[in-house]
Amino acid sequence: MLITEHELDRFRSECLTPSEILLEVERRVQALYRLAVGVGKSEAVDRLVGHPDTYQRFGLVVCTAPTWNIINERTLVADPTRSPVRSTVLRPRPADDCGDYAKEWERLEQAGCSALGKGTLCRSCQTGVPQDDRCFWPKQFSELDGYQLIFATEQQLVLNRSLISMLKARTGASRVLVILDEARLLDTSFEVCLQPRELDAFREIVEEITRPQGIPRDVGETWCRSIEFLRAASSAEVSETRLRFPDRLNRLAFLVQSTGVQRFGERFRFLGYDLALLPWTRAGERWKDGGGAIHFTARPFLNCHLAVLSAHLSAPYVAHRLGKSSIHSPFEETRFQHTGTRLVNLRNRIGADSYFKKNHKQ
Repeated sequence: MLITEHELDRFRSECLTPSEILLEVERRVQALYRLAVGVGKSEAVDRLVGHPDTYQRFGLVVCTAPTWNIINERTLVADPTRSPVRSTVLRPRPADDCGDYAKEWERLEQAGCSALGKGTLCRSCQTGVPQDDRCFWPKQFSELDGYQLIFATEQQLVLNRSLISMLKARTGASRVLVILDEARLLDTSFEVCLQPRELDAFREIVEEITRPQGIPRDVGETWCRSIEFLRAASSAEVSETRLRFPDRLNRLAFLVQSTGVQRFGERFRFLGYDLALLPWTRAGERWKDGGGAIHFTARPFLNCHLAVLSAHLSAPYVAHRLGKSSIHSPFEETRFQHTGTRLVNLRNRIGADSYFKKNHKQ
């Protein structure tokens, strides 16, 4: 189907209204809206997140975009007072305000030890600071109860692949709608690699602080057995075996991280969040290389209602990147083109090995 400037207004009013998008997403659960630049994708997102009916159907809406420029252009980010529900924006750590703690923070983040940083560096930084002047970041994720609309960059989903399930738990929502505006996230590598020395050090720390020190015995022993299996197993066994990593260990992340850094220093890497994703990967998407390192594809958790809006992604590619056999794409075969548009391919030898003979002269 071809949509020109003559049909564009009708297309927008019939196909891109909040009611139509909600109907499609509820019926299909996950849908791709492949819309060319200028069709009205951003306006459709603004209307959807600003419509009260959206929150009659979903307890939480998470709206993401690849850049801060796009986030800040959202109508309800520019003017939160227009939001029909409580809304907030997930901001990154304000690194420029960390002063003398900046380098140590960077090191801890690279080691997956943000809980340790919040419990030590942030606590020290905020000591003596009046409550109203304290940094927002340490408690950003702990004060979300009652929020129904959250904006975030796609980078948040890359850094925390369990972000959506965490936000669902923190807000108390029963149904979640995730909106991926542009969805450049899907072009990102989802591969995780765990080195043997990292696995050994992590297992040693978990074993050390299993009760009576802190971690419940059944939880600690399950994690240790699973890590020992990974170290001894063949690549085929890693691919075919689904392991258990109870999430209760990650609730004690500060204890594990502080003990690990104290014991191993900069050699310690907290693997709790990565390993917790391993059971959810598909067979064939986890393997072991010749050096004993464990590799697996850890997609962001998007097992919820999902609306992907993009000008460049195709349905087969989106389905593949989401780990699905297919995804509904109502406008996959729709072309958007102004009747006055002309495509011209310029003939130019600069930077090219050859050119088509019938191309226009430059």
